[in-house]
Amino acid sequence: MPLRLLPALFAAALTACATAPPDRPPGEDATPQDMAPRPMVEPTRPAEPDREQAREAQELSREAATSGPERRHRLQLDAVARFLDGGYLDPAARLLRNIPRKELERAQAARWQLLAGRLDLARRRPAAALERLETLASEPALARPALTLVARAHDRLDRPLEAARARINLAPHLDEAESRERNRRAIWAGLLQVRQPRLATARTRVGDDFTGWVELARLAKGFQTEPQQLQQAVASWQSRFDDHPAMPVAEELLLRDPNLVERPTEVAVLLPLSGRYADAGAAVRDGLLAGWFEARRRGGAEKTRLTFHDTAASEDIPALARRAVEEGAGMVVGPLRKQTVAALAEDPPSIPVLALNSGEGREGSERFHRFGLEPEAEAVEAADRLWRDGHSRVAMLRPRGDWGERMAEAFQQRWRGQGGALASAEFYDPEGSRLSLPVKRLLGVDASEQRYRNLRADLGARLHFEPRHRQDIDAVFLAAFPEPARQIPPQLRFQGARELPVYATSHVYSGRPDPDMDSDLEGLRFADSPWALGPDTDRLFRLRRETAEHLPDSALARRLHGLGIDAWTLLPRLALLRAHPEERVDGATGTLRLAEDGRIRRDLWWARFEDGRPVRQSLVRDD
Repeated sequence: MPLRLLPALFAAALTACATAPPDRPPGEDATPQDMAPRPMVEPTRPAEPDREQAREAQELSREAATSGPERRHRLQLDAVARFLDGGYLDPAARLLRNIPRKELERAQAARWQLLAGRLDLARRRPAAALERLETLASEPALARPALTLVARAHDRLDRPLEAARARINLAPHLDEAESRERNRRAIWAGLLQVRQPRLATARTRVGDDFTGWVELARLAKGFQTEPQQLQQAVASWQSRFDDHPAMPVAEELLLRDPNLVERPTEVAVLLPLSGRYADAGAAVRDGLLAGWFEARRRGGAEKTRLTFHDTAASEDIPALARRAVEEGAGMVVGPLRKQTVAALAEDPPSIPVLALNSGEGREGSERFHRFGLEPEAEAVEAADRLWRDGHSRVAMLRPRGDWGERMAEAFQQRWRGQGGALASAEFYDPEGSRLSLPVKRLLGVDASEQRYRNLRADLGARLHFEPRHRQDIDAVFLAAFPEPARQIPPQLRFQGARELPVYATSHVYSGRPDPDMDSDLEGLRFADSPWALGPDTDRLFRLRRETAEHLPDSALARRLHGLGIDAWTLLPRLALLRAHPEERVDGATGTLRLAEDGRIRRDLWWARFEDGRPVRQSLVRDD
């Protein structure tokens, strides 16, 4: 059914409705468990350095000083390993530098390279680590630790496909059944993080293990909501990949409960369709219906009826949900506002709920799910990205007001929880037209200028002066919407801080390329959704084009269309995501997963403005 009919159908539908320092580096005998893809959990500061390891390293160094060359080098390398095991990175680096590489025999030189790679990874330099480590994978004695570290480096670089490839190559070097099983789980979890178009273009060779793994992942993702087709496809895979290392995963897919795919015949949608939030509610409704119509075109929604209820017309949201249940609803989508989500969480209905905001208060029942576009979650993602990119001391610039305070609190909590330092923090007036003073304060340039004025007054003479910004800042986190955001990079350049990278959330981007307006954002990095940066699947591309052509268009509406489409996409998958938290959904608003707290988490894409246009930064060849 074409989307151009949406407005008329919406009207008909509504009429019928009830309206730290880095992590300690893994050792040379690290297990695949140490290297598994890290879950997105609240970070904690790394453990305190292990003094016993440092003591052993010092003893080895003293012994090395009185030994002959071959033994001295071996003991020095052992000491470096102990320092790394204990989390003492600076002593490890000094000792490693002092070992004369030209005097090392071949095996010792390879071990030196491995330890240098461990150090790079511990110092959050994964690209440098890869340059050192990938050549060691062919060394039989070092293949296991080298491939283990290579997998972690790719994880840090957001390359799940390459991380999975490294773990697949690691598998033959694992002797223990427990290690092999952990590695198999890590491979599968990593492949499920890869979106379908990327899996489809992965370079494979007939007959190798990587090919079998990738094809099985394609089937699992492609038939995620089609249990019968999945079983048939997996059975066919088994006949083609006999005795493949992924066979236990295939067996689990065959045994998966088909009832985990839920297809209710009646879905109650609770949205504000009148009053102050009517535009937001209508945009979500439009996206939800766009997803529904698209599914009907493919024959996947004939039995599902959407009934819309206006939450603005009800003061008792739990009662509204109970009435929907009495009328036959098998699932609830919404409400949209935080306060209404909190009210429903306190008194949830007996059927599954997909609330469209994080809400407040208690978590609700195990069938109560929360999904939204919370800006605080994006601030957390920015903190993660800054840390992963190797930054340690960050300046933060945010707007005055509640939104800016919430963004700042979320960012600081995550950033400091990882061990990062906040070198400077300033706010600006979002309604103001001049941001030069907040930027000067952020960089400490105002203090430099004041020192110059004081010195000139004391000496009574004119002096040559070039203001300098603080040198203890290595990046900037910016919380801003497009108009003020466009003023920040030019101000940083004017104040001599051209070299500082700027990281931001999706709010700096209008959602539509505008090279003329966004030229001043050159170099700025930000996280955003596939919906905004350019859908990567035929389905999302078609939906993006059709919603842009036939639905009300604004920056907010475009993003809420994506939220509504993903709400429809998630509905049949909620039970599956609960039972199999490693599963991912290739959504419009991100790659979606269900966390233990019942919240749908969005893994976003990172982009950088180049010539005034956002260019996705994670488009890395994984061949």
